[in-house]
Amino acid sequence: MEEYGALANPPIQQALIAVLVEPPQLLAKLGQIPSLLNKKYPVCEPINSRSVFLNMDAGDIKSVQGTQEGYALFSADRKKEITISTLNVAMRDGAKYKNGDHLINQYRDLWDAYVKHSKPTQLKRVGLRYVNQFFMTPSEAEKNLLIKPVVNFKGKSSLLLSGLMGQYAIRSDLYRANGNLVIVINPQPNDKLSITFDIDVFDHDIPYVDFMSIKDTLNRLRGLKNKLFFDNIVDAKKRFK
Repeated sequence: MEEYGALANPPIQQALIAVLVEPPQLLAKLGQIPSLLNKKYPVCEPINSRSVFLNMDAGDIKSVQGTQEGYALFSADRKKEITISTLNVAMRDGAKYKNGDHLINQYRDLWDAYVKHSKPTQLKRVGLRYVNQFFMTPSEAEKNLLIKPVVNFKGKSSLLLSGLMGQYAIRSDLYRANGNLVIVINPQPNDKLSITFDIDVFDHDIPYVDFMSIKDTLNRLRGLKNKLFFDNIVDAKKRFK
């Protein structure tokens, strides 16, 4: 597998790890987890299901709060979030990005707390998502984005169209993983383009629930994530130095 190395100044706005488990876990047991994590995540809020009812005759829409499904934990500045539900264990880090090892080690703290009060037998999905945002002029984007949304609109450059979006589904046998790459391009007042590279990579049906299995899977996913990023942005290391 190719090694790309770390960027000195990565354009990462958010990094997320999410694991779907089976079977569904008991909410009463999950309620003991927030106290194990409250030093780093002091804010705890319930996660409730919601049902939306549409009355076509009256043109009415009603949203009704349902039963509690889990907990959302936040750091004091709310830049970091943990979601613990009967089927899902997720972490979102919106603070300044350090590196992939640091992100995975943060998730280990969550997983260690989670398995103290739950008994998953299978990982249905392990996912890693990076939301990147950076800026280029239209001419830079034409030369340096090797994958981008393409449309023809009365001869106008497609990159100047507001809200241009492309979505690409990926399967990699090398990394034994799947992915989705969403690219959104929006013109800015300063004649630059805001470019979002949203990379979501994942694998299914991991038979082991120990953290080393999760870590090995995440490292595979990092490989595919890096390939999608570095192979589609020319001289990314120079650009984000």
